[in-house]
Order: sequence, then structure tokens, then C-alpha cells
Amino acid sequence: MPDTVAAEPAFERRLGLPLALLFISALPDAMVVPVLHDLMVQRHDVSPAAAHAFMCVNLVGALAIVGAIGRIRRSCGDGAVIVGAATINALLLAVMALPIGFTATLLVRFAEGAADLLVYGFLFDSIARAGRPQTKGRRMGAAATSLMLGIACGIGIGGALGMVDSVLSLWAGALACLLVAAAARGLSRRASRPAAPEAIAARPDACTLGPLWPALVMMFTDRAVVGVLVSTVPLYLVAHARLGSGPIGAVIGLSMLMTALGAWPAGMLADRFGAVRLRLAAGIVFALAFAGIVPTASLGAAPLGLVLIAFGAAGAALFAGSLSVVVRAGRGPSGMAAYHAAGNLGFLVGPTTAGLVLRFTDGLVAESGACAAIIAGFALLHLAGTAVAIVGSSTRFIGAADVDVDALRAPAPMASP
Repeated sequence: MPDTVAAEPAFERRLGLPLALLFISALPDAMVVPVLHDLMVQRHDVSPAAAHAFMCVNLVGALAIVGAIGRIRRSCGDGAVIVGAATINALLLAVMALPIGFTATLLVRFAEGAADLLVYGFLFDSIARAGRPQTKGRRMGAAATSLMLGIACGIGIGGALGMVDSVLSLWAGALACLLVAAAARGLSRRASRPAAPEAIAARPDACTLGPLWPALVMMFTDRAVVGVLVSTVPLYLVAHARLGSGPIGAVIGLSMLMTALGAWPAGMLADRFGAVRLRLAAGIVFALAFAGIVPTASLGAAPLGLVLIAFGAAGAALFAGSLSVVVRAGRGPSGMAAYHAAGNLGFLVGPTTAGLVLRFTDGLVAESGACAAIIAGFALLHLAGTAVAIVGSSTRFIGAADVDVDALRAPAPMASP
């Protein structure tokens, strides 16, 4: 045991490269968000509704690859998968930058979503395996922070590039992916050092793997609510509170910033109090704060901002906590990919459901009333999802030591690409 503890600083030093790669990997998709109208509607002469398909088909492509990740890992080393997927991602982004037409762009975007998920799944798994199970919460919190900051920076970079030419966002994304591919070669030469089997055997509480499905429920409901936050909530704030785009962007952006900055310390709380316990407390605050948007919207930007700060802070704890639950399930990159695919599905289902509700209630109730009902409904959905996931995770894991899955499996070192 002393040897394992003494090795901890070396383990934690391995976080720098995968965290940096995760940050860079988040840039390409985020860069197209602020230029979506110019990139699709103006460039390809399609409707705004059709332009939304560009974002959705990426999520569908990610879902399509989940079932094959186990076979991919068995046939290739982890580092080789990241290098290969990032390289393919770069090529696909470059192809989309060419004048290939809207239909062909959607087909390429579908494949690019699959490559995206491979990179995310294997990077998150490498971070999960970069240290002792007792400190996995802070590692996964750091990963969540890196991802969220990458998204925020990518949106800013995309907006700046869009002032020159929207297509530059695709070229810049391709360059970022090539950088990931080049740097990921360093990961392929690093092998995780599992703890001794004797140490694992001496900890009976660490020899029980948790189920994966509760984490998938968590991520699905979390992302469904966030999808409604960025699609339906702005409509409600305009229709009911008469807020302008500036205040709306500020309060929602503040919420996202709290999630990004709060994930790392939330991961430390998961290590101290247990991921399941953290999820339970944060899930209640998250749902109540989301529902609280409805009564506070008419009070002005300041009270609404306070509610969304609480919402973002709770979201940080949810992200870090559910990542810890995924690690405990011991599915490796397949589990991480399934986790992100569940999030993609939630982000797709949330706004889609909200849009259908608004369409079918058009003319029957006021838009603000329909939006308020949607917000309240998704808050209740999240509370129900939290209850189901907590029960599924089993109370015996609350605050318990988590599994060092890689020590149990004693995997072979990563193969060089």
C-alpha cells in the first residue's frame, strides 16, 4: 500500500496531457455554434430548420458507434484509437469546408460524430485510469472543467472567425484535431500502473462493480434539461419577461461558467462524501433551480441570475458525480462512450420534445404559458430521473471506496499507433 500511495504524484502528473487534449477536442464542435446560420443557411441556401439537422446528425453518428467501441479497443491500443479518430475527424472537417453541398455535408457530419465520440470516450477513460480510485472524483471533475472550458473557448473562437469567414471555423477545427492526433502519441507510450492484486484483495468494499445504467439515466436527464435551457428558456424569457438578448445571454452564460469552474471542486466533494450522495443533493438543487426560472423571470435579470448560478453550480456537481459513477461501473472507453452518447440523446430529445409541445399547443395557450409548462415538466423529469438513478446505484455505494477497475483487470499497456 505505501508503494501505491507514494506513486500517486506520478499518477496525477499524467493528467496534464489528456486534460489538454480534452480541452482541444471540445473546440471544433463549439466553433460552429455561433456561425451555424452563415455556415448552413447562407452557404448552402437551406432553411434554419434544415440547418439544425447539421447539429443533430452529429449526435446520431455518435450514437451509431457506441456498440462497436469494445471491438475497436480489442483490435487497437487506446492511444492508437485516439490518434486515428482525431486524424479522421480532421479530414472530415476539412471535407465539410469544401463546396460539397448540403446533403453530402450531412453525411460527412454523421461520420464526424462517430469519430468525435471515440476521442471523447478514450480520453475520459485515460483520465479515469490516471490515479488511485480514492482520487477519481477530482480527476473526473477536472475532466469536466476542461471539457466545459473548451466548449466556452470554442464558441468565442468560432464567433471571432465568423467575422472573417464562417468556413474558417471548419478549417480551424480540422487543425485542432490534427494537434490532438499529434499530441496523443504521447498517450500511447504511457501505461497505467495498476495497484497490486494483493492490495485489491485486502479491500472487500473495492471489489464490487456498480451498474452503468444509472449513470446513463443521469446524463440523459442532465443534458435534456440543458437542451431545454438553451432552446426553450430564451423563448420564455423573451415572451414572458421581455428580456433582451444581452441579459439572456449573460444569465445563461453565467450558468455555463459556474458549471465549468465548479466541476473540479465538485469532484473533490465526490471523493470526500461519495458520488451518489453528491448526485442526490445536487439533483434536487438542479431541478428546483430550473423550475425556479419560471417565478423569477419576471423579477428581472439579477434574481434570475442568482437562480441560474445555483443551477450551474448544481450542474457541475451532477457532471462530476455521474462521471465518477461511470468509472465505478468499470466499462472503460465503452462505458464512457455510452455515457456521452446518452448525453447526446438527451440533448437531442429535450429540445425536440419542447419543440413538439410548442407546435401542438400553438394557438391553444400562450407561448409563455407553454414554455413555463415545458420548464416545469423537465424539472419534474429530472427529479424522477435522479430518484431512479440513485435507487439503481444502490445505497451500499454511498460514500464507499470505489473500484480500481484497471487493477482488477490488469490491462496490457497501451499499444503504440
